[in-house]
Amino acid sequence: MSAAQPVPGRPSAALPSLLRPSGIGWLVWRRQRTALLVWLAVLVLALVGAVVFRARMTGSISAHGLASCSFAGGGPVCGDDGALFGLLEFQAGYGLVLRGVGLALLTLPALAGVVLGAPLLSRDLESGTWKLVLAQSVSRARWAGANLAGAAAAAVAGSAVLAALYRWLRSPAPDGMSRVGWGGRAFFGTGGPVLPASVLLGLAVGAAAGVLLRRVLPAMALTLPLVLLLQYGLESVRPYLVGRESAPMPRWTLSDSSWILDAGVVTPGGARVSLDECRSGADHCAGLLASGRAYTDFHPAAHYWPLQGVESLICLVLAAGLLAFTLRWATRRLG
Repeated sequence: MSAAQPVPGRPSAALPSLLRPSGIGWLVWRRQRTALLVWLAVLVLALVGAVVFRARMTGSISAHGLASCSFAGGGPVCGDDGALFGLLEFQAGYGLVLRGVGLALLTLPALAGVVLGAPLLSRDLESGTWKLVLAQSVSRARWAGANLAGAAAAAVAGSAVLAALYRWLRSPAPDGMSRVGWGGRAFFGTGGPVLPASVLLGLAVGAAAGVLLRRVLPAMALTLPLVLLLQYGLESVRPYLVGRESAPMPRWTLSDSSWILDAGVVTPGGARVSLDECRSGADHCAGLLASGRAYTDFHPAAHYWPLQGVESLICLVLAAGLLAFTLRWATRRLG
């Protein structure tokens, strides 16, 4: 008798049974494999690029003696003018690239929602192929759950890798040296757990829009502004997620590792006048500044992880609610 021939389009029988996808798992792999392979290629390229860039950046830091520069308030202080000139050159080159990479990573939640989340279920709903899947003894919950789980796992794992890479890339030149502060949007939302959490939230928004509208393009069009609005809202409330600290001193006396939120002067009556108001021409500011009655509200570097934890938790709770809604809608309302 001849050996059984592999069925075209099916996983090879030569694969170990534990590694061979089957049923709905095989279908999810077939549907998402192109996106997953592209995502894997992006991660590999990012890894190679990060290794090369970090090596060159650390070489520049060593060559200019920037490690000896002090950033403890009042601007950078370097051992000689050559190091100070090298610092300015470093910030205009490597610092600018670090900031650009961080801002580019901020687009991942929107991309996850528009490119991955919105078409995830709406593509089958629009074409009607979901009925064919259900005809193969697959329940609505299993169909929707498998698609959501596969996409979420890939998106969260990949974005976590990118966040760790970016954090590692920036580590030799923190805060004052690179001018990419830990509280700035270029790093806070991309160098920690907030990035994978917000990517999952973006995916959940897209998937929910997809099952509600049942059409790919309208779902994508709705997802983009919703994700951007959520990102803006989270950035707006971020300074208030953990209690700030206040110091009776000018902002320039604090360490460059502090995230300055507000600064100004205090009137004899105890009212606060921000520096922005002083710049607009308040008459009493000159005397107050001369008297030294200054204040600064800030987050010290120790607040980084508490802020990351609270914002990540908010994203995860919102994402869990949207994913549960999507799964319930696909289970109960489709027909």
